[in-house]
Amino acid sequence: MKKLIAVLSCCLLLCGCAAAGDSPTEPPTTPSETVTVPETTVAPNTSIPLTLYLPDENAEYFVTAGTVVDALDAQFITDELIKAGVLNQEIRINKAELDGSQLNLDFSSAFLDQLCTYGTAGERMMIGSVVNTFLSVYEAETVYITVDGQIMESGHVIYDFPISFME
Repeated sequence: MKKLIAVLSCCLLLCGCAAAGDSPTEPPTTPSETVTVPETTVAPNTSIPLTLYLPDENAEYFVTAGTVVDALDAQFITDELIKAGVLNQEIRINKAELDGSQLNLDFSSAFLDQLCTYGTAGERMMIGSVVNTFLSVYEAETVYITVDGQIMESGHVIYDFPISFME
């Protein structure tokens, strides 16, 4: 865990602060403002803890499931949420970037396709599972989600804002 924190701290130092006129709700526009989230690996015989936030059986609360892994990247986290039944197997991460304390995630269109099949409660649980899981891994304050580089609109919500940890 200390190595993960060290890697993420280095990433934060490298990315710097956004320009004063930048809007906090817009995804980054130039590569110089962000740092692509690297894969995190650890030395042999050690592991990285991963906490997944999953909907309870009534879609009211989040429950956690912990595991340990040898390497960690955004697609691996997505794959773990797929294995847990939160996301469909077609969903992929196009890009994951850390911009200060905001993690920007760009998913494939399959993410929005799945999200649009849910009612309000199901949508909240899917978004919360993704946001909370990624926030816990990357120790960011917010997650900004896009789909194929575009603002995501589900029919219930236009996600043109960063999302904080969801209770």
